[in-house]
Amino acid sequence: MRVLAIVVLAIIVLGLVGYAFSAQGSIAKVVLGAASLLGLAHQGIEGNATIWFWGTNYCYSTTADGGPSLNVTSAYGSTVQYPLNWNYRPDCMNTARFHIDLPPGRYILTLSTPMSCQKPEPGSGGGIRCDLPFGTVVVPGVYSPTYLYVIGGL
Repeated sequence: MRVLAIVVLAIIVLGLVGYAFSAQGSIAKVVLGAASLLGLAHQGIEGNATIWFWGTNYCYSTTADGGPSLNVTSAYGSTVQYPLNWNYRPDCMNTARFHIDLPPGRYILTLSTPMSCQKPEPGSGGGIRCDLPFGTVVVPGVYSPTYLYVIGGL
């Protein structure tokens, strides 16, 4: 009887998570937050984001509290925005670490502020290059390593 109750509860939770990601992002964020609080979320993404403009007179931000958020879009098209805590370094580099619980599935990650950049071509240099949008897959019980960057200069 106890096993049956656990199976029924698991089916309900999976159904809610599936519904949340096919609906609005705010519902997905509530479900993910509840799963995290209950200790049910043991997978997701972790890593860092870097914005570094070298050889220019323009820095994206000069304070640690400024900077874009991380947008996470599920395979169903639902997007949830996660604020990032950016750290500024005097050489015009901004970095932010993150650890986000997500249910298993495919995701596309971008930064909330649109940036004009191109993915790097082998052997090319200069301009603003990045690896956005970044695609990743979350599998049960694993935090997928995720390293996002926007780098540019002369």
